Amino acid sequence: MIFNGKTVLIYGYGKSGKSAAKLLNKRGAIVKVYDDDYSKKDFLIFEQWAESFKDVDCVVISPAISNLKPEILELRLSGVPVISEIELGYECCFGEVVAITGTNGKTTTTMLTNSILKNAGINSCQVGNIGTPFCDVADKLKPGDVAVVEVSSFQLEGVKNFSPEISVLLNIEPDHLDRHKSFETYASLKARIFLNQREGDFCVANISDPTIKTLVEKCNCTLIPFSIEEKCDGTYLEGGFVMYKGNRLFPTDGLYFKGRERENLLAAVTVAKIKNVSDEKIYEAVKNFTKPPHRLELVAESGSKRIYDDSKATNVSATVSACEGFEDDTVLILGGSDKGEEYIELFKHIPKTIRRIVVCGENSKRIYDAAVSSGYKNISVCDSLEKCVDEALSGKEKNVLFSPASKSYDRYHSYVERGEHFKSIVEKLL
Repeated sequence: MIFNGKTVLIYGYGKSGKSAAKLLNKRGAIVKVYDDDYSKKDFLIFEQWAESFKDVDCVVISPAISNLKPEILELRLSGVPVISEIELGYECCFGEVVAITGTNGKTTTTMLTNSILKNAGINSCQVGNIGTPFCDVADKLKPGDVAVVEVSSFQLEGVKNFSPEISVLLNIEPDHLDRHKSFETYASLKARIFLNQREGDFCVANISDPTIKTLVEKCNCTLIPFSIEEKCDGTYLEGGFVMYKGNRLFPTDGLYFKGRERENLLAAVTVAKIKNVSDEKIYEAVKNFTKPPHRLELVAESGSKRIYDDSKATNVSATVSACEGFEDDTVLILGGSDKGEEYIELFKHIPKTIRRIVVCGENSKRIYDAAVSSGYKNISVCDSLEKCVDEALSGKEKNVLFSPASKSYDRYHSYVERGEHFKSIVEKLL
């Protein structure tokens, strides 16, 4: 897409919007900005404030803005292209794109993939939903460079030509249904990551996920599967080793990846094998990898008791995955903002090692009711996270797991703020 001389509206002047505006300015576009927070008008540099959405050639939309907003629907109906910041970055990028999506594990997989590629001497960077906007680096990448892009369903709402050389589908479970309205819509958005791929491209897919297995039947590029549950014609686990197409790569003993976290490992390894990275370089990077905080992070030990912060678990499937990684008796702390998640599913799949549950937050009654209707009796409700942690620590269980299965917006701005609060409470109580 040629932007020189075109009038482009940036809807949403946050981190990605500012990045998109800078890139478009360099490309010779006439940049206008609109944000629902009118005060941001005072912080514009070279952009113009848009009083209306009229007379624009293209709109770059923030991930926070729903495509169902009346203003956006009107623009689309009038034929104005409405794209996401990652679509803009893709249009301006000469490097190779590895795009990673899934309900859970995106950030860890993005970071691990980037670490492996860098360890192999490839000029690689991690961008997208992970924090750094794609537009910050898109026009700086040269052929042979790699952008490892974490992509959310919100960002995929606004893709048109986006076609990564390698796409990765980790897992698809119900999430963000308050925005997408149905699981079918959510899953179809995730599929957009590979729909434009063609011969010569690769789709790395978790074939043990039934939704993904169905979706990739539409794949028009080379499919490389991975699975932690079964042998496949790609990457899998066997006899304590990571395997690729029947060959042993390296042992899993001593690696931090447990339970479903191993899906993240196998996905990143598969990308590395497609990029012809040696087994030695992959194993070296995996052994030295430090996972991001608030993801099954061991934050304290008190005697034989271990306390874990998994604040990033913002949905049921993430919490179930975390629980499956514990072999000893564990007390689980749940609860947060109410976004319509179905908690009956949590109690259908929760392992027997979860001996006790304490709950707080906006959705505590819904979680409690789901537990009772499922026959799970050892659950109590507290009116604050402080009281939850205090009660959790009072038991004899060997592990305390804070894995909320909920978004954080009832009391916090983000899962990070929530996780840091949890850590501070633990520090005070121990």
